[in-house]
Amino acid sequence: MKILLAIDGSPCSEAAVNEVTKRPWPTGSEIRIISAFEVPFSPSPEAWAISSEYFDQMERVAREQAQAVVDAAAANIQHSRFLGWAKRKHESYWKAKYA
Repeated sequence: MKILLAIDGSPCSEAAVNEVTKRPWPTGSEIRIISAFEVPFSPSPEAWAISSEYFDQMERVAREQAQAVVDAAAANIQHSRFLGWAKRKHESYWKAKYA
């Protein structure tokens, strides 16, 4: 079975992580933990006055926060029967198999 766990760090997504760890999944099940983020953008006409570095920094911070949420969920789930965590380079998700 393939399980996709989309989280955002909210109490509801933490409850979903806890539920995933409690369920008896079939042997060989795979879980993928993902998170998404949106970089805020001001639609005002003055947006041109904001430097590109500002938006680059906002994107970097949002990406780091999303990655921290995914990493925390992976650490929580790692204590269950999911084994063999594999983080793919440059991607904000974790994947593991259920023992």
